[in-house]
Amino acid sequence: MTTVSMAQTRSVQLHTFPGIKGITYQCVFIIGCVKECREDEFLCLNRAHCIPRRWRCDDVLDCMDHSDEENCNHGAFFCRADEFLCNNTLCKLHTWVCDGKDDCGDNSDEDAEMCAKLPCPPTRPFRCRNDHLCLRMDQVCNKVDDCGDNSDEEECEVVAGRPRPCGKTEFTCSNRRCILMQLQCDLFNDCGDGGSDEQDCKLFSSGDVCGKKTNPCGEDAICNQTNANAICQCKPGFKRNQKTGQCEEINECLQFDTCPHYCTNTKGSFKCTCDRNYKEANGNCVAKGQDDRVLYIANDTEIRSFVYPYNQSQGHKLLTHIEDNARIIGMDVLFHQQKFIWATQFNPGGIFYKDTLERGQTKANVKNICSDFRRPRDISADWITGNIYWTDHSRMHWFSYYTAHWTKLRYSINVGQLKGPNCTRLITDIAGEPYAITVNPARGTMYWSVIGDHSQIEESAMDGSLRRVLLEKNLRRPTGLAIDYFNQRIYWADPELSQIGSMRLDGSDPLVTISERHGISQPYRIDLFEDYIYGTGLKHELFRIHKYGKQALEILYLGVERPTNVFVSHRYKQQDASNPCLRMSCDFMCLLNPTGARCICPEGKVLVNGTCNDINSSGSLMIPLHRIWLLCVKAVSIIILTYYASQKYYLLLLYYNHKHKS
Repeated sequence: MTTVSMAQTRSVQLHTFPGIKGITYQCVFIIGCVKECREDEFLCLNRAHCIPRRWRCDDVLDCMDHSDEENCNHGAFFCRADEFLCNNTLCKLHTWVCDGKDDCGDNSDEDAEMCAKLPCPPTRPFRCRNDHLCLRMDQVCNKVDDCGDNSDEEECEVVAGRPRPCGKTEFTCSNRRCILMQLQCDLFNDCGDGGSDEQDCKLFSSGDVCGKKTNPCGEDAICNQTNANAICQCKPGFKRNQKTGQCEEINECLQFDTCPHYCTNTKGSFKCTCDRNYKEANGNCVAKGQDDRVLYIANDTEIRSFVYPYNQSQGHKLLTHIEDNARIIGMDVLFHQQKFIWATQFNPGGIFYKDTLERGQTKANVKNICSDFRRPRDISADWITGNIYWTDHSRMHWFSYYTAHWTKLRYSINVGQLKGPNCTRLITDIAGEPYAITVNPARGTMYWSVIGDHSQIEESAMDGSLRRVLLEKNLRRPTGLAIDYFNQRIYWADPELSQIGSMRLDGSDPLVTISERHGISQPYRIDLFEDYIYGTGLKHELFRIHKYGKQALEILYLGVERPTNVFVSHRYKQQDASNPCLRMSCDFMCLLNPTGARCICPEGKVLVNGTCNDINSSGSLMIPLHRIWLLCVKAVSIIILTYYASQKYYLLLLYYNHKHKS
């Protein structure tokens, strides 16, 4: 290694890399360009770049000097600042430490000696007498021995909270509740204790108040006459407005769990209806017809299918078996095209498909699409056009890292043709790791989750336009997504919070629908059909639960070892819709959007008069001058000088042909 100097007195190092076809690559690295990294980042040995700590020791070379993969057999494991490093090298939230649950899998987060010394966090401030656990305040005096020594259930009369005193503009009810003073003596039982706010009222002290021709309670309320006094209450479907004192209609259709499919609001009531291909049964919408409901379950190396009612005794069909350690990470079905699609992350990584009617397990039956993409994370199929969408973690060539904003270009949302050669990266500017993805062809939209310092769920049109963030609060690691196409909601699974959440497709009304109180633990991947969520957990359990949490969690024991993915297929799961791309003639690909469809071109080309052309008419890629200059010296070397304006430093790359004689 040779040290040289450059303009601006920067110190650099010259590294030599073995190349291909007799070419040796010699690259100059700047030393001291980066002074420090964030707490959750790793500083490469050459001090040229910071990379996320989670990329350290992951068997992929991210630093140009390979320092991120050195000394990896000596405990070089890192977690984020708010995480705990388990003895088995897993990272778990600090808030899970000493909570009575073995989150690490080796019980190192519940070590008795450590828990005795650990201060209780603000979210779990109550320390048990045995020093083993820290509890939330809602676990104290709840008539459950959460501590194990009953110390959380002692002296409950002392710790019970007292109601606050009512203010000067408030009335104190007999049940110690506080209501606005103007709500007193208005005939309504606002206290909820039988009418203590309506006692000793001179205005209605005598006579049959309710017997008058005009209802004193108003048109949308009922007057109840008792021996003591008259009490008003709003009619069913109406609710008292505490500010105006009026009974106002409730729109039950705005409530989360009112109807399984469609809801129509009526005055004082509502009406539930199912989609035309479904029928009502015990308050649920069940698919019509005799078509099989097929449950696909995958582990790292094989995919099996089960027919409803999904039990092991009826047997299963082995759809595919792949190489060991390949890790199947996503599945989908094009029902009407009779194609089953899956994605693997390793050995080899890629996207594959086969006909659902084929029974053979030979490799000849399996076809690969978009072979340049080898690190997919999840896939979703557009059943209207037949296009396949996926999130991808493909690592770029090391040269691309350092001639572009590589931390964002490393990840992408992609689309490809099932039976065609065309594929492209659709969205690349992603501040985190894109993980789960699901498409809604009937609306021309798609949704994906991003995991990182600021995890979020994003939405865009299926052509990559109209991109926006739907949800960025109360998320930790959203690894699964599923759409309720009829109820117009999207569900997500967050294993680090042990929750399944739901929101409307416009991002409104986000709420937690399934949590640990329903018996669920670390949900990882999910799918939704009829009114049930099917899913797998990080501990490899397979479960089913009602999407509104109305029924008990059901664990499915189907004989599949360590299941990681689940998918339900049925003809009515994929809604019928016309294909606008059939009326278009696109040079590259046709993608859906909310208003119809649009022709798109691959990266580096633009659509001009219906044809995909290079960005520059001369055929060369236009690169901003502030970023990179390229000089070619005949048969001797290629010199690349990159100037990073924001950090004010240069990066010089030299490529020499060692066979050339000067």
